Amino acid sequence: MKKVILVDDQVELLFDSLQRLLADSGYELVKTETALYPETALEIIKNHPEADYILLDGNFMDRTTCLDMIHRLNREEQQKVICFSDDPQSFIFLLRPYGVRHFPGKLRNLIPCFEGTCMCDSL
Repeated sequence: MKKVILVDDQVELLFDSLQRLLADSGYELVKTETALYPETALEIIKNHPEADYILLDGNFMDRTTCLDMIHRLNREEQQKVICFSDDPQSFIFLLRPYGVRHFPGKLRNLIPCFEGTCMCDSL
């Protein structure tokens, strides 16, 4: 079973519904702590090298963004990232240079991104 981590400042709000959605499609959502700041997000990612996919929030509580930490991920970690933001369009051109290819947004249909059948490359 492929593993997914949620790196977000609203983990408690999103976890249960996202876990059900992913489990129904054969993916395991690994429970992580809440990522209020880029430093916490980085720590969560580094502590879960087993993750096949990283749902990375675009904005954190302190008004910083994923751009404040993505450059500190290695290339393999960057390529696991799926932009999990309320406004993924604002991150497309900023994250693509880091190898991020998926921009579905929050609680939209994520499964095609996992399965390589999404339309994110055409955005």
